[in-house]
Amino acid sequence: MSDHIFISHSSKEDNFVKQLRQVLELHGQVPWVDSRELTAGDDLKARIEESIRTARHFLVVISLDALNSEWVERELDIALDEAEQREDGYKVIPVVLPRTPMRIFKRFFPGDPLYIEVADAPNFYSPPPAPTQDSCPLYQGTPYWSY
Repeated sequence: MSDHIFISHSSKEDNFVKQLRQVLELHGQVPWVDSRELTAGDDLKARIEESIRTARHFLVVISLDALNSEWVERELDIALDEAEQREDGYKVIPVVLPRTPMRIFKRFFPGDPLYIEVADAPNFYSPPPAPTQDSCPLYQGTPYWSY
């Protein structure tokens, strides 16, 4: 077993994962994130599986994008399998981002898992800003739901 914490996530959540990684490092933890650990020529599947199986814990960032990701699903399956086999306190810890429907999230976990809801952590994560005319040329100034 290694001393790292594997972080599974959709690449669309890279900004949040960067913040999460920094917080973990500030607390003396060693996060393992694919974008920082993998290099050209690595056997992607083998390296990821090895890292999940040798991690101290597994964090999965839950969002709609993550729940639709084959990679996140595959990584979660490996981690849940590993958690069943190990007796050293290995945990699969869901970190749920805002606007993630809980009924969908619970389909991926046995029982009724405890999870970290990011909405409960003020100033840690800010969802993307609403579009403006500057950021989106199609934006007309009035959201479609306010007609």
